Amino acid sequence: GRPASPADLSRHRILGWRRPGADPAVWPLLDGGTVTVEPLVVSDNGQFVHRAAQEGVGILLGNPEGAFLEGPTQLVPTLDDVIGVEETIRVLSPVPASSDPRVAAVLAGIHALLDGIAS
Repeated sequence: GRPASPADLSRHRILGWRRPGADPAVWPLLDGGTVTVEPLVVSDNGQFVHRAAQEGVGILLGNPEGAFLEGPTQLVPTLDDVIGVEETIRVLSPVPASSDPRVAAVLAGIHALLDGIAS
């Protein structure tokens, strides 16, 4: 079954994604702490671990939306009220979006991505 607490992760297969500046064996808690996990496999390739999770290989720390990969199974958020981290994203452009359709298109893409993650 699904883990009910971070401590339960020790009884599940964990997929580690080597994100920039993060240890794949240390997952952040929303309250500011961390939980240590033992990944079955660790990869630099986020698409690889997403696909492995879609195939039922294990649990990953990542975007559960699966927006980046089409696949047979959608990922199910697990412990998303306990595990995670807030990220700040800033986008600057010397050209106003209203005057350049390319900038407007990039900003629309960023908004769509963020809307998918936030919902």
